[in-house]
Amino acid sequence: MEWGNVQGGKLTWTPHPWAAHPLPHPDIPAKQFWDHAGDADAGQQMWRGPGGWMPASGLDAAGMHLITGGHPLPGMDPYWTPTRWVAPLYAQYPGVFLSPWLAPNPRNANCPHILWDAAVEPPDQIRRVTGRGTIVDFATTDFFKAPATHPSAKYLHVHLPGMRSSWGPVVVKNTSGISVGDVFNAVWAYLQTPISLNDVGTIIASRGMHHYEKTKYAMWRRCWSSAALYDYAASQGIKRVDLLEGTSVYWGFWLAYNPDGTWYLTMGFLPRTRAA
Repeated sequence: MEWGNVQGGKLTWTPHPWAAHPLPHPDIPAKQFWDHAGDADAGQQMWRGPGGWMPASGLDAAGMHLITGGHPLPGMDPYWTPTRWVAPLYAQYPGVFLSPWLAPNPRNANCPHILWDAAVEPPDQIRRVTGRGTIVDFATTDFFKAPATHPSAKYLHVHLPGMRSSWGPVVVKNTSGISVGDVFNAVWAYLQTPISLNDVGTIIASRGMHHYEKTKYAMWRRCWSSAALYDYAASQGIKRVDLLEGTSVYWGFWLAYNPDGTWYLTMGFLPRTRAA
């Protein structure tokens, strides 16, 4: 990543796979997340993704910030409401602060506060849920133009589940500083890219026919849900977003770190039927 106001001026990026968020994503209730007890002597545990549970006792404010970019973990804060973002007052912690418009919803992990189906909705159709529960436009507001991170980044990578091995990460660039909208637009462009016949063969070889059939079903459903005519949408064939197999509704971004301390964003999705 390149920065405009970080000592040294530049951080190098090291390739790293998509990493699951260590929180109740999205089926673990908040109470279970915070109160889970493993062994009798283990005490309080916290979820760290497919790897299982880890002790929560070592998760201080600085450690939580490294994961969340300065926000409460989802399910932790029932009164949290996103507000206009400014440079955090608690910037004594080193590292990166993530815009609340990119972070998962700390109030309820199952209910994203940003409403976006990456299969069929261009970023200019993104909406948000206010603190009062009303749905309003988001893409035309100043929030969409706000910095994605603090300090502001000029270059960053976003990793999506199941994509990196075939096409690499999403690359986001803006020499004036990457905004929230830049991230959404880059993810949209990446996911809407049609895949080749060679890619189809790779999918069948690596995932099997069962997942290929689920990919085709996701394509069919996307074409019927699209604002474009079905025949036109279908003529474009399978797109990268179809490999999510219908799990294409925005859930949130979070920070992940390489062993050398450099960072990148990872993105999580919810099933379309669940978020509807």
